[in-house]
Amino acid sequence: MNLGAKPVSVVRLPRSRALSSLGQCPPLKGKRSCDVTCHGDGDCSGSQKCCSRGCGRACLEPVAPPPTSLPPPSLPSPQECPRGVPAFMCKWFHKLVKVFMNMFSKMGK
Repeated sequence: MNLGAKPVSVVRLPRSRALSSLGQCPPLKGKRSCDVTCHGDGDCSGSQKCCSRGCGRACLEPVAPPPTSLPPPSLPSPQECPRGVPAFMCKWFHKLVKVFMNMFSKMGK
């Protein structure tokens, strides 16, 4: 039964434009190459990325991006306790958060 619908054409993107791998390309080191073995991450196998190699491109294992340095979160003083919350709970919570902030700041070093 034809209800007057027109056929729909499906446009498929090339695989290289459809997928993107996590991480970033490693820095350029040593000999540069003008060979082009990929056009995008989708052309590479597994978790590899399509990276610039000078004037060409190649599939390489990604590296983790450098860690970012975030400012420490601000924490209200125990005296700034929300209305209705007992002061001892605010002081306890304040100490607990300080312990965790200290612990996590040491993990990144």
